Amino acid sequence: MSGQGGAQKNKSASLKISLAGAKGFIHASVARHGLFSFQPGFYWLLGYIVMSLAIARFIFWSHSWNFSWMPAGQANFFFMFFVVVHLFIGPFCILFCDAIQEIKNIRRQVPCRPLRVFLKDFINEHFTAGYLQKGAIVYCLVYATLISYTNLKAAIPLLNHNDYDPLLYRWDSSLLHVLSLGGFITIPKYSTVSNFFDMIYFQMWTLACVSLALSFRDRAVFWRYTMALCLAFGLSIPISVFFPSLGPAFWRPGLFSYISNTNSAEVMNGLWKNYLSFKTNPFGTSIGGGNGIVAMPSLHIALVYLSVVALEKRFAGLRYILRGILALFVITTVYLGWHYLSDGVAGLLLGWLAYRISACWFYEKKDREALNTHPQNLVHEIM
Repeated sequence: MSGQGGAQKNKSASLKISLAGAKGFIHASVARHGLFSFQPGFYWLLGYIVMSLAIARFIFWSHSWNFSWMPAGQANFFFMFFVVVHLFIGPFCILFCDAIQEIKNIRRQVPCRPLRVFLKDFINEHFTAGYLQKGAIVYCLVYATLISYTNLKAAIPLLNHNDYDPLLYRWDSSLLHVLSLGGFITIPKYSTVSNFFDMIYFQMWTLACVSLALSFRDRAVFWRYTMALCLAFGLSIPISVFFPSLGPAFWRPGLFSYISNTNSAEVMNGLWKNYLSFKTNPFGTSIGGGNGIVAMPSLHIALVYLSVVALEKRFAGLRYILRGILALFVITTVYLGWHYLSDGVAGLLLGWLAYRISACWFYEKKDREALNTHPQNLVHEIM
């Protein structure tokens, strides 16, 4: 009996040591990534993700639809972007920006680091387990958010049978008529122009991932950007449910025959087939990463807006170039027929709201103390 009691005590002691070790590892990882400074914001983010998953799961359960915890193709997509962009393209973009800064220092006759020291400092910062872990945490958080978004996006036509495309089309026609000076300014509908805009459109995720990597050094911007991305997906769904629309190329495909040989046209065909499949047979349609059609609001523009905001924090001197890129994406979505111009405006407002909320939640302790003394700084920060 005493032998059995001793064995149980040894197992209990081993378990306590293991738990203490795991707790210490988590504590060290959280401290390394600066999450203790953002405890309220990080808890809000985790709570928001859990709530969005619970709501999406409840809606699918109440309709007896098949909820997918691993939407087809989505995991591979995120893993590819994590490896290709976050681990390779992102660090080299940072290296390029650092090299430009060193050149500027030389021209200003400011002491700069020798090349060997410069490269060593860069490698020690970005080719480390910390950079890998921090990126993996963010990609997992965004992926978890996208699970609920992807499922609900496909179900929108069954949650609300209304169609607001006629109204949006009239608004768009009026807006474009004014902005084009009565049709005086137009964009040529040639294959070269269509392919250019088509290439721009599909770089949204690349821009988002590069923005994440470039904001790595500023913990506040990094976590605000992460939370804003997650919030943009979640906040867009209620708007899309209460104001469903397809988009001009889906509603009036004949007006966009000039994009017939683009990747956008091919993707649109696949989305349309899946849209009709889920609408007519939700029980027999699997949930994939590219499911669903949503025009209002433009989540594409919201995410580009958030990337521009994050990059402006890092490169204030490129403010006007970055805003030009944002305008280019707005034009791209309208030209290709993915969105109405009204959708783009709504997307800008969505991105602004998402970042404003995340900026209110993610503050380091020293920033919070400064805000208690000078509350006007909060307004300046979130605008």
